[in-house]
Amino acid sequence: MTMLLVFPFASAATERSEEEILLIVQEHSPEQVRHLQRLKELDASRYARALHQINHRLDRREARQSQRRLELMTLRAEFNALAEAATTSDAAELEEIRAEMIAVANQHFDLKTQAQQESVQNLEQRIAELERQIAERNARRDELIDEQVAQALGEE
Repeated sequence: MTMLLVFPFASAATERSEEEILLIVQEHSPEQVRHLQRLKELDASRYARALHQINHRLDRREARQSQRRLELMTLRAEFNALAEAATTSDAAELEEIRAEMIAVANQHFDLKTQAQQESVQNLEQRIAELERQIAERNARRDELIDEQVAQALGEE
């Protein structure tokens, strides 16, 4: 059964299917997918609310990324416009334009650095999650292998 989550009270919400949300979550936190699957079996309404909350967080993250890209493009365009204006400026105007270009370049640099730092943090979180999963899997090695063999032999 496929659930399509549409929330009329969240006008800007992205319509994502249950499968799309679970795939995104699986990529970042397979353990959370298992938790969601258990929740779905126990309480369908809480499961739907959880998916809604995840969808909302995804929308906020995408909005932040889009806003940052827009800010970077705007700063780049402003920088380019100043550079173009500099080609037809006299010496007095050129110093003023230079100062403005430095200010814009500083803003662009800081914003880009902030985006890169957030990317590093996200990657570090992903690495930590993978390391945790590996440790958990290694701790359950014998159990997992026994389950796999039993399942293959129809002994479940």
